[in-house]
Amino acid sequence: MKIRVSMIFLREINPLSLKLLERIYRQSQYHHVRQRAHLLILVCQGIELEELMTIFNVSSKTIYNWINRWESEGMVRLYNKPGRGRKRIFKPEQEAEIREWAEQELRQLKKTLQKIKSSWDIEVSTETIKRILINFYMSWHRMRRDVGGEPDPIEYKEKSEQTKGFVLLKKRWVVERTFGWLMGCRRLVRDYKLLPKTSETFIYLAMIRIMLRRLA
Repeated sequence: MKIRVSMIFLREINPLSLKLLERIYRQSQYHHVRQRAHLLILVCQGIELEELMTIFNVSSKTIYNWINRWESEGMVRLYNKPGRGRKRIFKPEQEAEIREWAEQELRQLKKTLQKIKSSWDIEVSTETIKRILINFYMSWHRMRRDVGGEPDPIEYKEKSEQTKGFVLLKKRWVVERTFGWLMGCRRLVRDYKLLPKTSETFIYLAMIRIMLRRLA
């Protein structure tokens, strides 16, 4: 038996595989894997192609490719093959040298960028350097001046004049208060719905309940 998705037919997924897809959809750490598993679950529920395109914000060709990959190789093709994604800018030996430069200049990475430009004529951003350092299990933080000592008197005076007690951000309290109201509804405490429209409907119902109680 096959499930039809407009012009595509999908072989019926057995209950064991369907349970595994639901588990992957809820627990996988990779967004693209959860997305593809979610697609297959919705196809089994009979969701049409046009609605799938709206839910995942992708073209029909992308959906066809996901389904064809599932048909050809199964669970394995939920994951990207090695080699996909961002291409490496530097060679491994260059990354090791960048690490040494970064360790010499802990206060800022601009000098590391200058060395990269002068040595290899490659222009990159500080975010690229941070990603390289993360691969070496390093973290980069801007060093504060006078750590553990007295603050700079002029800077301290300027910041004291700018800060006048507790400052409430505009509209933030409204959002946080609304979230607090919604958490009083059991169905909204945990978001485990398959479709975003379902969660949206429950939010509308919760707000209607709150307004009716206030008007009563």
